[in-house]
Amino acid sequence: MKKYFDNKSIFNLIKKWKKELSLVLISSIILSVIFSSSIFITPKFKSNAIIYPINLSTYSEESETEQMLQVIQSQGIRDNIFKTFNLGKHYELDEKDPYFYTYLNEELSENLTFRETKYESVEIELIDKDPQIASDMIDSIIYFYNKKVLFLHHKKSWEMVRISNRDINILKKDIKKFMDSIKNIRKNYGLLDFNIQAKQVSKNYAKGNISNELINLKNNLAENGEFLKGISASLESKRQNLDSVRREYDIHFSDANKVIDYAQIISSPFPADKKTYPIRWLIVLLSVMSSLFVSIIAIGFIENKK
Repeated sequence: MKKYFDNKSIFNLIKKWKKELSLVLISSIILSVIFSSSIFITPKFKSNAIIYPINLSTYSEESETEQMLQVIQSQGIRDNIFKTFNLGKHYELDEKDPYFYTYLNEELSENLTFRETKYESVEIELIDKDPQIASDMIDSIIYFYNKKVLFLHHKKSWEMVRISNRDINILKKDIKKFMDSIKNIRKNYGLLDFNIQAKQVSKNYAKGNISNELINLKNNLAENGEFLKGISASLESKRQNLDSVRREYDIHFSDANKVIDYAQIISSPFPADKKTYPIRWLIVLLSVMSSLFVSIIAIGFIENKK
């Protein structure tokens, strides 16, 4: 065959078999047009959206976009999509099949993609045989993403509310203990304020105004004054801590009841008016080229035998 092609030009071969090749060409065009039609290949439509992460708090070294991608691709959101659109029936899958859930996930994965853009936003792209469902599914993915992140943030905030409330109760008990101790010292030893009473005792001793009451006060200050100062300082510290924890409690309680979005929609999805798949001209072109190539090879073998 190599010898044949060395002696005969490929163009002469095509010229000799032009009628047969023309028939192959016309037949491949007609057949590829027919088999690429909606009768044999279900057309699919593409819808997409671009969203930007907002109101997120990142963990470790991950970016807000990376956190968004982790959550939005979670199985929980996919399960919500399965139920909302009854995708098993929509994809014509057998629910009695033991691998139904696996096939359902695979089918959605083939039709749904997420991509981080160079501007740190996330592009969602989905193709489906129904353009309206493709658009609605993307809307639902964004909705369930917001709902999921809100749930996670509420859960974390309520945990902090419980912790703050526990700390508040502990601090209140400590403050009560210190106040009871101070009350007992004041009642039993007549000590009200260490610094003020210590100055009064010093002044009276300097002036020589010494009385039994003053001597008792001096002794009580000497024996219990430092203890009173320590308890008073601890009480003030606990009160400051209580004020700080109460402020934290108010912030966490506000966050636990806050309803906000975590995805800013930059480009909204919409039902496509033109199919994305199949690309008929490409199918026809490849079919024609393949048919002609195979035909020329076959003709070469025939001529070689001759």
